[in-house]
Amino acid sequence: MRTLLLLAALAAPVPAAAAAAAGEAEARYGIAVQGVRLSAAGTMLDFRYTVTDPAKAAALLGHNVQPVLIDAASGARLAVPAPAKVGALRSVTARPEAGRSYFTLFANPGRLVKAGREVSVEIGGFRVDGLRVEG
Repeated sequence: MRTLLLLAALAAPVPAAAAAAAGEAEARYGIAVQGVRLSAAGTMLDFRYTVTDPAKAAALLGHNVQPVLIDAASGARLAVPAPAKVGALRSVTARPEAGRSYFTLFANPGRLVKAGREVSVEIGGFRVDGLRVEG
């Protein structure tokens, strides 16, 4: 029974608002959003996207951009950790490649954001709303 419920949840369609935002992200910023998943035993949130237009996507992958993940329920704004030895836990490049996937890891202190919650991601002028966190 639990397996059937899990499969039904995984097969659930993307909400119309999220699908529209994802389509706008591809047209305006040259990326196709893959999603947001819990990672590191729930202490991190992994945002993944694929570059479709390197020229447009370059602005999202620069060193000076400060990505933020926003939890819709609490309004909490989660940042990208930047340990001293390794730097920000996100993809950064001056030359993005079409078809390549990139990531941004957000801290999830106290496991505030759970699977199934709705979040938004802001990277520079880019914003996508209505993303569901996968487990």
